[in-house]
Amino acid sequence: MSDWPAVFFDTPNQLEFSRITKTSDASELEEELAHLLEPARSGISPLVLPRLHKDGTFAFYLMANDQQQLGELRDILTSYFGNTYFHFFHQIHTSSGDPLEKKLLTRFSSGFLRLEVRSTFCKDNAKIKDLAGTLSKILFRYQEKPLFQVGASRAVGRILRDFFTAIHRGDGGIALEYVSELSERQLLNPLNLLSLEFQALATAGRWSEILDNEKKLLDAITGVTSHNVTVVILQALRSEGFQLDLICGRTPDEVLANYAPIQALFLKPPVIPISDEEAWQTWSIGAMLFGYDQLQTAVPNQLKKMAWWQQLSTWLQEEAQNVAPSSMVLPLETLLSDHPSEHAAARLITHSVNAIESENLKIYQRLKSYPDNIVANAISGKKLLSILWDALSEIGDESTINNWRDVFDLLNQGSEISKIQQKLNECLADWGEDRWESAPFKLVLATGDGSILRNILPQLLPWLVKNSIKISKENLVEILESLASDEMVSAEDLTLSGDLFGLITELPLKATDYREVLDCIDLIWNKVKSKTSINYYLDVFDLIADAPCVDLERRGGLWVDFQKFLIKHWTKLDEPQKHSAFLLAEELIGTNTHFPLVHDTQEKSEAANIISLRGKTLAIYSLTEGAAKRAGSILSEKYPGLTINLNHDKTATKGLLSLADKADFFVFTSGSAAHQAFYPVTDRRKDLIYPAGKGSTSILRAFDERLALMG
Repeated sequence: MSDWPAVFFDTPNQLEFSRITKTSDASELEEELAHLLEPARSGISPLVLPRLHKDGTFAFYLMANDQQQLGELRDILTSYFGNTYFHFFHQIHTSSGDPLEKKLLTRFSSGFLRLEVRSTFCKDNAKIKDLAGTLSKILFRYQEKPLFQVGASRAVGRILRDFFTAIHRGDGGIALEYVSELSERQLLNPLNLLSLEFQALATAGRWSEILDNEKKLLDAITGVTSHNVTVVILQALRSEGFQLDLICGRTPDEVLANYAPIQALFLKPPVIPISDEEAWQTWSIGAMLFGYDQLQTAVPNQLKKMAWWQQLSTWLQEEAQNVAPSSMVLPLETLLSDHPSEHAAARLITHSVNAIESENLKIYQRLKSYPDNIVANAISGKKLLSILWDALSEIGDESTINNWRDVFDLLNQGSEISKIQQKLNECLADWGEDRWESAPFKLVLATGDGSILRNILPQLLPWLVKNSIKISKENLVEILESLASDEMVSAEDLTLSGDLFGLITELPLKATDYREVLDCIDLIWNKVKSKTSINYYLDVFDLIADAPCVDLERRGGLWVDFQKFLIKHWTKLDEPQKHSAFLLAEELIGTNTHFPLVHDTQEKSEAANIISLRGKTLAIYSLTEGAAKRAGSILSEKYPGLTINLNHDKTATKGLLSLADKADFFVFTSGSAAHQAFYPVTDRRKDLIYPAGKGSTSILRAFDERLALMG
């Protein structure tokens, strides 16, 4: 007779197989555990085995025929238990140093799930009995009707999660690919797509592309112009020379002639934060040029005390100004009182072009009260009116979001996640810490498994950092566990895991916490492991190398596993990846001798003769100091005589501005930059080098690509 599964109850398992399986004098817990063991004793898979550790902690091990079944069962377990009773259990373990776990792997090569009961419940036999009973039911139901995997079609909310993560990372090029995915599948309306496209182009520093396509530009500023569209266009204008110091040498008529196609942008108050002085300055130039007659009331009072306001007023004071059409337009109240007709509907929709959001809400509500088909007939065959009506409909149909409580309430109600993401994209820039409440956030975590937060993480996490709001280690780890358990994964999730890692390691950690965090990151990597994901993971290791470490062995093991993958694909890696891997290996495990050479002898000779940068100066701006330092170290060795200056200032200091004025090359890591540093630097030079990420690899690649363009 086979000794399976009795061998699993050898030392160090404190449970006795003979006692559990005896038919008399068994406790209620032992009876339930015996029932749980029936599939294992009958040779049926999937199965669960229990284990009691010497320290009193309890665990269950789940095995199946293959990893697909394990993945399906993991989803079922998550639905049943969330994260309430077990520590993180989403990793499929395929190796172990534990003697009992080795026995499992000998029999089940596809691995196992380890469900460790939280310490709060380990001494509660009644709770352990309930958990064992639930696991038995899950196994029975699964055997009766297995759960089939869902299709791999990406929902709009999932794509937007990747988009906003790429934007936060500073990779406008990849963000544009996500816009293309949304466009090809027609998942968003044209105005929303255009807003995202402009945001991606701005992230990549491709300002001229925003302004050169006049048709898209006109579509973008027609109707309800969103916060992002407004700010991005104003940034592009400023970057391309629409600055007070530069236009004061020209007459207003000359400036008007150049910018007449976009005058609609300047004939209504902009939806931009009061704190964004540079955007207000750019808008005020246009509004004054085009004669917006409500400029004095539109511009915040504190900005009218600035020197630039007086300079602008002086420049225009003797010039005749055009009067904005708003003074010749019928008052809104008159239009709202018109008898419903196609003509009245068209006039109301047209009026929305220069109306503020509160007025547009009134317009929408009035049009919704019209008899059926009037609005449909009014916009039929008229593209411009259709676009305007779509924009109005979004304002009227969506729930208002004024703070994070509103966001979490909508998430709990099951509202469409993509709508929430887009609303947040418009309003977050103007939200301060007063918009945060911890109670509704904790309620979201308490009432679910954290999965409903996944898609807003790329918006939530940067906002928390910007506003210096701390959340508990337990909450952060729970969010990371949820991210790691997501079956619809992409390389962008590595970036999110790095952001969460950074927040978690700012807090006091036990070794068990640290290992759990690295386990989650490891799980995400193994789901997206590929050559195209290497850059993302190297960026994460930049953060891991710089963060406090309470388990050097686990950190080193994580790197060694990744290092094996890098060595396997060494010939396919580019030079920045190889250089970064060399430096990170030295820092994380003390040696890089396991790697092949970056260049063979011939390649090294050819590389050294490509370009000389002796006597030149390179400035690298990044708030991720360790990554900038590694990139600087590699480049100083690669280009003898190149002077490298690093800067991590959060405001426009004299040192930063001096570098912007004098450096021959300037790498500006926008994904790791302070807002207060952006405008002063971009105002001073138009040849900034933007890395597509925050890590050393991204900085190296961006600099190499710029040199390649120079020939």
